[in-house]
Amino acid sequence: PGRALRIPELDGLRVLMIFLVASYHIWQQSWLTPALGYYSLDYLMRSGYVWVDGTILLSSFLLFLPYARCRREGTACPDTREFYVRRARRILPSYYFILLLTFFAVALPWKLYYSPQFLVKDLATHFTFTFTFFHDTYLATPLGVACWTLAVEAQAYLLFPLLSRAAMRHPAPTLCGMTLLCWGFRLWCIWSLAAFDLVVNQLLNFLDVYALGMLLAGIYLRLQDQTPSSRGKLLLRA
Repeated sequence: PGRALRIPELDGLRVLMIFLVASYHIWQQSWLTPALGYYSLDYLMRSGYVWVDGTILLSSFLLFLPYARCRREGTACPDTREFYVRRARRILPSYYFILLLTFFAVALPWKLYYSPQFLVKDLATHFTFTFTFFHDTYLATPLGVACWTLAVEAQAYLLFPLLSRAAMRHPAPTLCGMTLLCWGFRLWCIWSLAAFDLVVNQLLNFLDVYALGMLLAGIYLRLQDQTPSSRGKLLLRA
C-alpha cells in the first residue's frame, strides 16, 4: 500500500477545495455569507479563489508522482501516449457536453453572438482550449468564463510529459527555470501593461505552482523511504 500511486486522502482534499471554490462563486453572485452562530465565515468565502491554485498544485503533484517514482527507482518513464489518452478520457466528454449544452440551450436561443464570425471563433477556441488567448473568447464569451482553469490544465497537459522528463534528468534547473519564467512574465505584466484582465489566468502565471507540485511529489517519495523518526530531519534539509 505504501507504494501505491493513489493517495485516498487527497480525494477528500480535492473535494474540499472544489467545495470552497464553488462556495466562493455562489457568494460572488448572492453575497450570502454563512456563519456558525456569531462566527462569520466571510473570510472563507472571500478567499475561495485561492483554492483554484490549490487544485492546480494538487494536479501537478499527482501527475508528476509516477515520473518521480520512476526516477527514484530507475525504471522507464510513463508512456506519453497513455498519459494523453487518460487525460482526454477524463476531461473531454464532460467538457464538450457542457460546452454544447450551453451553446444550444443558452447562447443560440438567446442570440448572444453578435456575428457569425465570433460564433465560429468562440466555438473553435473553446474546443481547442485556446479561448484564454483572446479577449473576446475569454471575457465576452456567452459560453461562460469559469472554465478557464480547464484551458490552463489542458495546455499544461500538453507540456507535462516534456517538463517531467526534463525534471527527471535535471530537477533543479527545470523547476527553477519554470519558476523564473513565471515570475519574469509577471514582472513584464506589472511594468508593461495597463490592463491585466487577459493575462492573469494564463498558463505562464501558474508555472511556479506546477513546479512546486512537482517538487512536493519528489519530497513525498523521499519521505516514504524514511522512518518516522527521520522524516522531520529530511523535511528540514528539503
